[in-house]
Amino acid sequence: MEGRVDEAACRKLKQAGAELPADLVETGAMCASACVYALIGATTRLVAPGANLGVHTPLMIARYSDGRTVTTTGGRTNRALVESGRYVVSMGVDAALMDVVASVSFERNRVLSRDEIVRFKIDTREFSETRWQVVRQNGNRVVAFKSVMQVDDKKEYYFERIFTVACASWPGTLLFRYQRDLPLHLAESIDEVRIDLDDRPVRLEERFAVVSADATESRDGFLPVDRFRKVAASTSIGISEISESATLRFKLSALGLSDALERVVMSCRPVASTPMAPAMPQFMPKSPSGL
Repeated sequence: MEGRVDEAACRKLKQAGAELPADLVETGAMCASACVYALIGATTRLVAPGANLGVHTPLMIARYSDGRTVTTTGGRTNRALVESGRYVVSMGVDAALMDVVASVSFERNRVLSRDEIVRFKIDTREFSETRWQVVRQNGNRVVAFKSVMQVDDKKEYYFERIFTVACASWPGTLLFRYQRDLPLHLAESIDEVRIDLDDRPVRLEERFAVVSADATESRDGFLPVDRFRKVAASTSIGISEISESATLRFKLSALGLSDALERVVMSCRPVASTPMAPAMPQFMPKSPSGL
């Protein structure tokens, strides 16, 4: 739901039995502790870009018939790790996952990197993407975005891209923003990023290059609403990344974009006609709850 309500009010709405509109927001989702073992047991394991898997050593609690509960350590914990390791391996996951689990105390939560998720064979896809999702940003403005996770061409590391559609600063036009985050020492400069549309490509202009210790490429393009609607009506959106060494082309699914686009358009208020970049965060937060 775009309008946020507090936890008690949300529970009351869900318990009322009425049909409620809702959005599945995968970015920022957390699966931790026992949830990770449930995921490992699935026939098909898909970890969305921006979703988090958290692991730690199990907390073992002995319950007695007289009602007493005692937290145990040592042998019981070690046996639980061994049993969990057998289960993990039987599900086709690398036993090295349990080395990470055993290194984290139960009071903490260690989030696995995408490289670890792939290396441990939890989700081995080289390219994955979310559907187009919608979040409320400032006031009544709505932002649509998609996260994409992809391995580099040498298959050495994974990096995330975020694509955003938002209100522009003049009527009838929308912003399309591209962002790519890479560790600074691994970043390769991209000379040009464009949307490959049927009639002519739209070049995305560079906004900034470096944020903090990470290399963040961010580029903006502007399209009339009617042209965006044509894009949303297709099955995919072509993207080209052109660098000195190579040109990488890939397609984004348009799943969910038509509905998301109309919600963005409805939230856009007429503003001054002077073209200017909209006031937006430099990069989308990892979790929409931060908006």
